Parts: sequence; structure tokens; C-alpha cells
Amino acid sequence: LFRSDLLTENAYCRYMDNMGNLWLSAERKGLMMIDTYQKQFNHYKHLKSIDPVIGGDNISMVFEDSRGKIWVGCYGVGLSIYDPITQKSTVIPYDATDNNKILFNGTSGIVEDHEGNIWIGFYDASIVKVNYKTLKLEYFLDRDYRDPNYFRGNVVRSLLLDNKSKNIWMVSNSCGIIEFDTKNHRFIYQ
Repeated sequence: LFRSDLLTENAYCRYMDNMGNLWLSAERKGLMMIDTYQKQFNHYKHLKSIDPVIGGDNISMVFEDSRGKIWVGCYGVGLSIYDPITQKSTVIPYDATDNNKILFNGTSGIVEDHEGNIWIGFYDASIVKVNYKTLKLEYFLDRDYRDPNYFRGNVVRSLLLDNKSKNIWMVSNSCGIIEFDTKNHRFIYQ
């Protein structure tokens, strides 16, 4: 069932979806999906010659939204949104100069809000809201990342949605816990 040569000691993410599939990634090995019920194994690698399931092979994060789509963060490539029903993907590419694309490298957390929008945290200390209908991106930065004095050490490690306040909680490596007020679009340091 499982090919142990695909995993190394550098397993980066794992996620169990609502169908019981286990999604795994390892450094530069693509994305692996284990159907735990049917005991089947699928290995997804980025192949430019065919419609890719994923945009790249260095996966940082996997998340399933309420519609059953699988969101895959790829280092240096952007974000892939895979629909298991149609077996088609949409890729929002990485481009540090275009606000309509993923500006930052390395997805560190993904959550879905009560309206179905997807919020993504990045290792570059930012979060972005993705409108699930249009895939339009809305960036929220504590500072202007183009400013030469921008402190890049504030890495967002993970995200959590507060179901009561509807705010996003972030864990960072240098600022501890940060709350993002989704209504007023401001960062609140604890």
C-alpha cells in the first residue's frame, strides 16, 4: 500500500480530510494521499505536461474547505486548489510583484471563516483572505513588506479561527500570539 521511499525524516504536513483520506507531504516529494478505507495510495507530483493537481512538489500546508476542496500551499509556486470530484486544480501562482497573485513564499496556516472565505498565513508575517467564489486576494500586513525596515523575522506559524469573535488568531515566532480583527482589519498584540 505505502511506498516508504516517498517519505523521509522531513515530513512537512499531514492532514486527514472528511472522507478519511490521509494527505502527506515530504521535502520535494509532492503530495501523497492514502485512502484509509479502500487501502489505496495516490502520489501527486507536479507535471507541467498535464493538468497538475499541485503547482509544485515542495508542499508546506494542506487544508480541506467546507466544500471538499483541498488547498495545497507550495513553496515558491503559490497555492493549488484541488477538487477531488472533478479531479481538476486551480493554481494561484506566486509572484512577489503582483497583488493578484500570492506575494509571499511558504504557507504556514489555512483556516476557513463563517462565510466560506479562506484565510492563509505565510512565513513572511502576513495573512491573506481568499474570496472562495472569485479567488480574489485581499492582503493584510502589519507593515509594508516593501519597506526596507520591514521586520521579516515575525514568522506566522499557524492560524486558528475564533468561532465566537470570528477573528483570526496567529502564532508567531517573535511576537507570540497575535489576534487579527477581521471586522476592523487590525492586528492586536497580546
